[in-house]
Amino acid sequence: MFRNREVLLDGFSYTDCQFENVTFKYNGTTAVQLSHSKISGPTWFTSDSQAVNGAMLMLKGLKVIGDNVQVHVAPQVKVDGVIHEP
Repeated sequence: MFRNREVLLDGFSYTDCQFENVTFKYNGTTAVQLSHSKISGPTWFTSDSQAVNGAMLMLKGLKVIGDNVQVHVAPQVKVDGVIHEP
């Protein structure tokens, strides 16, 4: 069981694992495999990659990623502007 810790995804395969209150870290350098695993509690996602962070923010904004997953953006990620629909 992985509990209350950071879990590296790049290059790892997780099968029949339990994740509780974890921060998944993915930098997009290699494939990831998660199968037959259970995720519970608050879940966070982080990356050191600006491209991966951008993709995660886009998926979060499109509601592809649920409210149960929080995206932590690395300090080097810059968002140029915010647009609000009237």
